[in-house]
Amino acid sequence: MEENKVNDSQQIAFLKDKSIEAFLLSIEIFNKPTIRYRLEGCVYLLCNAWELLLKTKLLTDNKRIYFADKPNRTLSLQDCIKEVFTNEKDPIRQNLSVVIALRNTSTHFILPEYEFTYIPFLSFCVKAYADKLYEFANIRITDYIKTDFLSLFVPNLQPNKTEMISKYGINLVELFEKRKTELQSYFDCEEGASIAYNVTVNFARVSNKSKADVSFYASNNPKDQNVMYIDRPVDANKTHAYTHHQIAKEIDKIIKREAINFTPIKTPIPNEKYPNPPVFTTACLDVLIKRFDLKNNPEFVIKIQTGKSSICKYSKRLIDWLIAKIMEDPEIVIKSK
Repeated sequence: MEENKVNDSQQIAFLKDKSIEAFLLSIEIFNKPTIRYRLEGCVYLLCNAWELLLKTKLLTDNKRIYFADKPNRTLSLQDCIKEVFTNEKDPIRQNLSVVIALRNTSTHFILPEYEFTYIPFLSFCVKAYADKLYEFANIRITDYIKTDFLSLFVPNLQPNKTEMISKYGINLVELFEKRKTELQSYFDCEEGASIAYNVTVNFARVSNKSKADVSFYASNNPKDQNVMYIDRPVDANKTHAYTHHQIAKEIDKIIKREAINFTPIKTPIPNEKYPNPPVFTTACLDVLIKRFDLKNNPEFVIKIQTGKSSICKYSKRLIDWLIAKIMEDPEIVIKSK
């Protein structure tokens, strides 16, 4: 019995190391501009990293990773996902289904332009892996790679349908357009914001037009062919998806995962019921909300009317903003209080 436990612990350590190695390679391959097999290589290794990580989770929980009727065959990634993420609507499970579908079709013609379509899903997948590596194995991916390098970079190659048809032919372009429409449908439904990250593009004005990537001009002509009017309502449940408690919980998770230096209002004391108590609490959040008057900043906080009462909902930008503030000054809550 003791020998089996030793073997299991050795197997867990081996799978864990292999998982991290596959994950780091997936990031490295995607961010190398000279590799033309970037997307396919990244997806293969990212799926492999997830499969190995989930198998370590199953073994740690004393669950099988082999088929009962085929003891020499281990569970597939899809099987592991069903075992670990039992809720079919789990955002990570839904995101991985998109990534696995891409992996399964990557033996066919995957065009470079697919990178733009899949980057929101891959970005989510990368962050989710880092979160679960810490949750399942208590390992910070930042011990292996800087947070900056976890980003996936896409070259300046905007898809142009006319050019694509001349390069690949109408059949491949039609398949590309169909898949693009299918993926876009995720963003049009309630689950979209929770299984993919939209990529933010920042613009800076330059005085020399020759150095600009894009140009713009003001037009008062309603018939101008380069002008398009867009009138689309903003869904507050997507832009501000977090509750007060969820914001505090997410910031606490990031502080612990990234080992960010932070001084709380009160030093948390672990006990049997809460072995890992929160460092950043809702009390800390309340102090910072009051200090920076965040409830009057609609970019971070909005009020949603529910009958005669209203509730505050918070945006993902608020998490990033507060984490930046904490990293600038670990004692910001104490000083603000």
